[in-house]
Amino acid sequence: IVSEITNPTYLEIFDQYVDLIQVGARNMQNFELLKELGRIKKPILLKRGFANTIEELLMACEYIMNEGNQNVILCERGIRTLENYTRNTLDLSAIPALKRISHLPVLVDPSHGSGLSWMVEPLSKAAIAAGADGVIIEVHNNPSKALSDGPQSITPSEFSYIMPKLREYAHLEKRQLTIPHTIAYAGTPGSFANEAAEKLYPTHVLTGLEHFEDVFEAVLNKKIEIGVVPVENTLAGKVEKVQKLLENNKLEIINSIKLPIKQMLVAPAGTELSSIRKIYSHEKALEQCKKFLSTMPECKLIPYSTTSAAAAAVAALNDKCSAAIASETAARLNRLEIIKDSIQDEEDNYTEFVVFRSKK
Repeated sequence: IVSEITNPTYLEIFDQYVDLIQVGARNMQNFELLKELGRIKKPILLKRGFANTIEELLMACEYIMNEGNQNVILCERGIRTLENYTRNTLDLSAIPALKRISHLPVLVDPSHGSGLSWMVEPLSKAAIAAGADGVIIEVHNNPSKALSDGPQSITPSEFSYIMPKLREYAHLEKRQLTIPHTIAYAGTPGSFANEAAEKLYPTHVLTGLEHFEDVFEAVLNKKIEIGVVPVENTLAGKVEKVQKLLENNKLEIINSIKLPIKQMLVAPAGTELSSIRKIYSHEKALEQCKKFLSTMPECKLIPYSTTSAAAAAVAALNDKCSAAIASETAARLNRLEIIKDSIQDEEDNYTEFVVFRSKK
């Protein structure tokens, strides 16, 4: 997720939910914002201002890096000149200049750089040929109906047509424009399978599917290339449903990882432990927490598809009588409070996750 920040007051929520924080052209010299962004670890996409020089762009970058955050990406998105045929003038000379005087990656935004959809393809080719590390292209399924930036947007089919051409240009320069594999994991964001997938494939595109069967179906139907699912836990044993799905289909396991599992009792803010009457979670998570659950005999245990989905359900219910057993990340993503942490029966609690794909 990439989102543009305009005010330091939003920094906490951006740090939680955004993967790449964008500083737009209008805020390139918002120095207090830049300094705050330098104190977090998230990568920053810094766009050049409309009327700023290359040197001023790099000086703005220094405000971020001087505070400790070295993960900065520069972006040339067009500057204002006397020319009014295009929305802006895309300064392609900035690419080799920035590559020569800095070590930072450089992206180019031909959509904002021209404001004209028909210019996106030739300007993207020129950007790659000039040494850009990537391009930012505005895509809309119906540009004529877009509420903003319609004239500079291309359709998904046009994007699919352009990308192979850009890869050819990159190949001529002995470079590659890679498209990361899409990987499906069991659960929603915040599930332990999500954590396993992120650890194994930090640069890949990840998508969560609520049920185990959904992950297998997506891989078998070639909608997704790779799946990540849990197969065994040290306390709860094998995940029988997953084992059967692996055995009964033409699949091959290509990787695996063991993760330490800490289960949390999570609920809406202000919930008292004594008021909880329903606990939602995956059946294996409930098995991992038998000792703790035995201290709450008044609670009804409700099996759910995954721990993260259980957390989302409790957040949606938003009552003080319901809780979920889930990860700390699932609690944070669903804005739930941790009522009791590390409630698994043993501290030494691990789950093995496997990575699988269709047999070739």
